[in-house]
Amino acid sequence: MKLNTLYEFWMIQSVLCPAYFPAVSQILLNPPPTPPPPRQSLDYSMAKPSLATFVPTQIVYQILALQSFFYFFEVLLFELRHLLTGSPLTLLDLFTTQTLSLNTVAGWGTNLVVLLSHFIGSLLLVVIVEKSKKCLDFTVTTFLVHFVLTCVYGGFPATWDWWIVNLLGVAIMVVMGEWFCSRRELADIPSLLG
Repeated sequence: MKLNTLYEFWMIQSVLCPAYFPAVSQILLNPPPTPPPPRQSLDYSMAKPSLATFVPTQIVYQILALQSFFYFFEVLLFELRHLLTGSPLTLLDLFTTQTLSLNTVAGWGTNLVVLLSHFIGSLLLVVIVEKSKKCLDFTVTTFLVHFVLTCVYGGFPATWDWWIVNLLGVAIMVVMGEWFCSRRELADIPSLLG
């Protein structure tokens, strides 16, 4: 009998004479467990659900919904101001700097409406956006769209009153929106078992 390798020699010797080769016979009789299969590439759709669920059209729809509802409630508040004070209701209230003033009573009424609409915008963030980490992005987008519409309709806002009121409104919308969203995210999940 011809032995081709040293392994075959050790194998035959351990089977024939296990007393002389106990370690080899132990390995042959009890082979080590098979190694696990090689690691496959990680599935990032499970590891990072935000990347797997990134849908640009959904973001566009959320921006449009937030902007539309923001203006809807702002117009409702301007209508309420019109009913309470009798001041005229025009697009100048929304898209110009003429009515925002820190020096007049009518200007303070308009300022209050703008700030209240930003507060309602923070509640809209909870319903439309639902994530506290996205509140800043959507609020800034809402402000930039409003800024562009103001520039198109009434020219560049050159008064400090417009900038102070709107940036204060943005700050209210971001802070309150993140607070409301985080409260909703951290709320207890109701159990079906009671």
